[in-house]
Amino acid sequence: MPTRTVFVSAFICAFCLVTGVVVGAPFRVNSTNDMLESGRLVWTAISPVDGSAVPNSTSVATTLAGTSFVVQGGNPTAMTIWNPGGAPGPGGMLANSGPGGVFLFSSRALQGFGVVIAHQASVSATYQLDYFGSDGGLLGSVSKPSPGSAGEPVFLGVVDPEARIWSVGLHAGPGNSIVLSSPIFQVRPAPTNDPATLPVAAVTTLEVSPTDTYLHEGLNSVGRTPATLNAIIDNANAHSLLEKFPTVREGDFLRFERQGLSLLGGQINPVLAVFTRTQVIEKGTDFKRLPTALEAGRDYYTPRAGSGAFPTGTNIPEDFLVGGSTFVSVPTDARYLMFSLAQPSPASGPVRVKVSHIQRRVFDAWLAQNGLYGANAVLTSDLDGDGLKLLEEFAFQKDPTVSDARPDLDFAFAPKLGQITASGRISLVFGARLNAPLRYTAQFSSDLITWQSLGASAVVPLLTDPANDRALFEALDTVTGPRRFGRILIEYLPPAP
Repeated sequence: MPTRTVFVSAFICAFCLVTGVVVGAPFRVNSTNDMLESGRLVWTAISPVDGSAVPNSTSVATTLAGTSFVVQGGNPTAMTIWNPGGAPGPGGMLANSGPGGVFLFSSRALQGFGVVIAHQASVSATYQLDYFGSDGGLLGSVSKPSPGSAGEPVFLGVVDPEARIWSVGLHAGPGNSIVLSSPIFQVRPAPTNDPATLPVAAVTTLEVSPTDTYLHEGLNSVGRTPATLNAIIDNANAHSLLEKFPTVREGDFLRFERQGLSLLGGQINPVLAVFTRTQVIEKGTDFKRLPTALEAGRDYYTPRAGSGAFPTGTNIPEDFLVGGSTFVSVPTDARYLMFSLAQPSPASGPVRVKVSHIQRRVFDAWLAQNGLYGANAVLTSDLDGDGLKLLEEFAFQKDPTVSDARPDLDFAFAPKLGQITASGRISLVFGARLNAPLRYTAQFSSDLITWQSLGASAVVPLLTDPANDRALFEALDTVTGPRRFGRILIEYLPPAP
């Protein structure tokens, strides 16, 4: 869906890329729905008997294998299990008679912790959750008063995007006569980098012509063929990536599966593929494979070959072998996918290649890294209250947990006028993510009422920083006039379910 649009100021600005690493800040969550429930403490695992005493330094099992807690009462205190039904399970509670609080020490680093607390006394109370790092230092606290009658339960939860929580302290004032429900905790999910485990967004099957080819020297030895020398702009083996996969983005995966065999002289004739920025191939242009091998899949690799790397007029970075199951990451600025048999020949016969598009879960991974779930993971949410919606924080690589005091002074928050060309047209410049499931659309207007949208190709990266997955983009207005305004629409392109 399109989100926030920012009008461009009518002045020329200079720009530089944002530098530095953004560190997430802890934040309070309002319900268990705003946390990823990685596991839950099981109080009745200590004892299913109602009223059982809980000695200090007792180990508490959880529903997540390999994770446990040690419970410690403040001095003095008396902790017991409340389980009136007598049945084992996660329904039991821990009652603390005070006046000391209850402390829980985790066996692993946590990204979040949440619990419902109720007061046993007939007085109103304020509840507090303290959370500590690996060295025992206090990272922060969250507190909340009972909302109504005395002893009414309250949920307290906190998420630390950096996953630094190793212990928590639970308190109430006045006194610490509290009852704790079965707490939940959240651990930072491991990133999913294996394309074989990600869902497929789209599939197409393409036929590889035995004669049409892009320029290459052959699989192992130099050997040009007439088909290679006569390659032209209308190569039958050239396919537009955006036509085949409209949502493809740099860094996504394509899985290539060769369907059947193509033989030449009784030998298998390998299928080669390459990504290019342009479909134009000039006749006679010399192209040699790069000397460095490219990891192109799970079972096939481009072999080392050739006599040195150099740029070519076709913007071909490297070709790769298509095997039975070859995964390749889509390179930056790739617009076309081109095939060729290693030895083009009419006698070889055509072969088919099944191509599957697998989208990187960039946005989902970013949400998980920042500990955002539930209401905090909605595209239009604004957790830190700085006026930037969640999608904008993602697009501009900002920290969604820390308020930006003056977003209007940061070029990455608002497009700015770049320069006025000799023809009188204005350019719109902004900084944002380079490889993400996002579409940036430039719109221009003369009255701030009627807007004309330019095509996706109108927004181009001027300066790229692939290592940090960002770029400085520019969009050039197609119309001149005494008053021109511009804005950028950000659209999220969700991956296939």
